[in-house]
Amino acid sequence: MMKAELGAATTLTKEETDELRENFDYYDPQKTGRIRREDLADVLKRVGYNFESEELSKLEDTMDYFHTGSITFDDFLKGVPYTIMRGETMKAELIEAFKVFDRERTGYICTSELVVLLSNLLDGLKLSEVEIGMLVKEADADGDGQINYYGFAHELVNSIYPKK
Repeated sequence: MMKAELGAATTLTKEETDELRENFDYYDPQKTGRIRREDLADVLKRVGYNFESEELSKLEDTMDYFHTGSITFDDFLKGVPYTIMRGETMKAELIEAFKVFDRERTGYICTSELVVLLSNLLDGLKLSEVEIGMLVKEADADGDGQINYYGFAHELVNSIYPKK
């Protein structure tokens, strides 16, 4: 099972590499050292990552740089840390944006500030006002009007880039 958090390093441990090899090999029954490009999503799902088609297409292009229709294990390994780090980068960017509103550095922002941030920062996700409202309500579960933005950033990123 992949670790829930791999940290800031972009290198994988032997155990992580072995797990990836096992899942990669599942889609390479002839042991050619390659998987079909269209199997990439399934391999990633087996290790806990699901992607929207546009994101998956970008990742496929990264791993199948010469558009051969297949991905080598080495290219797969080069792309996996990028995949994992995307969520970590997004989380760090969210926290930095939240800090702009947290002048006293308490780790909290108010719900109205969160609405502004979500409307602007996540514009690419095309969230509706209702969806933003649901996120805010979920983030402020106790109804005190204050959001712990470290926890919120973690939960939001994990909902966008789900892991096992």
